Amino acid sequence: MNAGRRLLPLVALGAAAAVVGVVLAATSSRGKAIDVPSAHAASWGKAIEVPGTAALNSGGHAGVDSLSCTSVGNCAARGDYRVGTTFRAFVANENDGVWGPAMPTNDRNTASQKAFDALQRAHLSRIRHLSDGFGGVSDLVCTKPGFCVAGGSYYDGRSGCGVDGGYCYQAFVVNETNGVWGRAVEVPGTAKLNSAGDGSFDTISCWSTGNCTGMGTFMRGPAALEDETFAVEERNGVWGNAMRFPFPTDMLSADGGFGFTDLFCDSARSCAATGSAPSVSVFVVNKTNGTWGKPIPVPGLDRLEQGANDAAMRSLFCTTSRFCTAGGESSVGYDPDGTHTDIEPFLVTEKNGVWGDAFALPGFTDLNEGEFSDLFSISCPTATSCAAGGMYTDDSHRQQGFVVSETNGVWGEAIEVPGSAALSVGHNENGSDAEVDQVVCATADSCTAGGFYTDRAGHQQAFVTAP
Repeated sequence: MNAGRRLLPLVALGAAAAVVGVVLAATSSRGKAIDVPSAHAASWGKAIEVPGTAALNSGGHAGVDSLSCTSVGNCAARGDYRVGTTFRAFVANENDGVWGPAMPTNDRNTASQKAFDALQRAHLSRIRHLSDGFGGVSDLVCTKPGFCVAGGSYYDGRSGCGVDGGYCYQAFVVNETNGVWGRAVEVPGTAKLNSAGDGSFDTISCWSTGNCTGMGTFMRGPAALEDETFAVEERNGVWGNAMRFPFPTDMLSADGGFGFTDLFCDSARSCAATGSAPSVSVFVVNKTNGTWGKPIPVPGLDRLEQGANDAAMRSLFCTTSRFCTAGGESSVGYDPDGTHTDIEPFLVTEKNGVWGDAFALPGFTDLNEGEFSDLFSISCPTATSCAAGGMYTDDSHRQQGFVVSETNGVWGEAIEVPGSAALSVGHNENGSDAEVDQVVCATADSCTAGGFYTDRAGHQQAFVTAP
């Protein structure tokens, strides 16, 4: 995933396009036509620059990474832009179908980030130079304005940890109540689990204020330097002790790339989660009646991958924990000369608690002529109506953004974001010319996409779709 411009992945909203930061909470291709057997297929507006962001973005690196819509034509976007070498955040609001100008925010210095910084500084008295590589916020979930939870990892000031003997990281969590952020603390119980010093709080899901489930990773040692995972519960605003998640031994790995990527819980007793494990590529797992089941490889993905066993899970969206859609990218086969694989998106759906077989997007091979693509975001206003977005490479090996929609349980063909061809006329040095990073649907037939494109000067600019 080409995510070099993102400093902190701040939001994972689970099954509702809820609250994105402080300001968002206050708002309460040259491709094919979508071909679905319904008059109510999701409509996509035309890509436009987020008003005002090009003027802010003097450093030439901007994009949208969070969207929230309260109703059709009333949305909000969060993203970042660069001034010199410094990244800054913006928010923009859409009212009655018209996007207003982007407003700079001090998002890098929000209370949640300050709380993290304070925790980290307490362990960094011996370190002169800090960088974004020293931990950070991995997930932020808000149940309503002023009530949020953030988690991630922090550098505890030690070295000699993990498989490579590098810096030591611990998992942290911090809560916001009535608009006031509390003190960031180490996730209870993780210090005992994380004896090899490589921990992180990775994904959080809250079904009501003060009631959440979270997942993270740790590394135990010294006898066994293996990635393992923990689960931790918050009840009535109090976090309990982290407990080791019972993964099968053959899924554990010492080479990284292991852990949960997304989580949705609609109660303390019912959850769905996705993740990555080198031994099985990607997996799904459910919690039913208060008990976690056994993680299983994504069904049917081995037939898509043709033995490549190389996939990544990017997004999970659930209407309930028994009706979910997840997706990402996988290697769908090797070229005859064996030099590279064709990388394409996949989707997998859960219906009534049973995960079906993974499937490729209809007709996507014809769109993805450059044979490299990815799916980054899914939104489902109903159990049988979803939308997704990501990137593909065209016949000139330029990266473009795509969107695709499902209507009444049938997925149409992916298309290039309408209007993006007129915007994305340049090429940047890393080849990431355009991309959809977020989609959100206010209703089954009205969806909004956001991401970035490259202008004629080779600068990445932020876009959203508008009617």
